[in-house]
Amino acid sequence: MFGIPARPRSGANGESPFKGYRVTGFTNEEAEAVGLASRAPWLLEDEDRLL
Repeated sequence: MFGIPARPRSGANGESPFKGYRVTGFTNEEAEAVGLASRAPWLLEDEDRLL
């Protein structure tokens, strides 16, 4: 069984952990539409906005 993935956070230098990478994911609306939002401890779109 997989554990809960860690929330993405800025590095010690303040840069995004995704710098230099192409990232894809579900929007909050998409996660809600397919019933995943209620099962997730956090949503990528929300966390991305905090970076």
